[in-house]
Amino acid sequence: NDIERTDASLTATWEVNDALTIKSISGYQDLDSHVLGDTDTTPSNLVVSNFPVWSKTWSQEFNFQTSAFNDRLQTVAGLYYLHDRLGARKRVPVGYLAVLRVLPLSVALDPGLGFDFDQLATSYAAFLDATYSVTDRFRLTAGMRQTWEEKEFSQVNVLGLTTTCNRSDELKYD
Repeated sequence: NDIERTDASLTATWEVNDALTIKSISGYQDLDSHVLGDTDTTPSNLVVSNFPVWSKTWSQEFNFQTSAFNDRLQTVAGLYYLHDRLGARKRVPVGYLAVLRVLPLSVALDPGLGFDFDQLATSYAAFLDATYSVTDRFRLTAGMRQTWEEKEFSQVNVLGLTTTCNRSDELKYD
């Protein structure tokens, strides 16, 4: 098994004045993994599957923090963006079927049984949170968030050298 992962984040804060602070929060992740697995469910390693997975994610948030009325009212408003791409490929060699005498297949068909998967997710959000201190011990808080998300995905199922299914859809959420 081999896993490589890179993570990076950056937070920058600018105090514009006593009543306004602007903050930028950025994030990045790159993941590449390659996993070999015993898929024959026996004590012997007769069938080993190949399962690489990769992901690249980037996010950005800007928030604006304000205070008013002698700091009795604290607000945070912001915008958020996320871009995520995920892919996977799984293969189980079919040459083992000849060894097990299930089907007369040769090692030449070792593109295998499996699938290719690809997903793209994009998300946008706007949010607001406000807290008002009525007294030192009693506070009122209200908040809201609206998120828009789109996902595109495709999956191709593979049987030997032929494709059995191809699907691509786009999903939108409000």
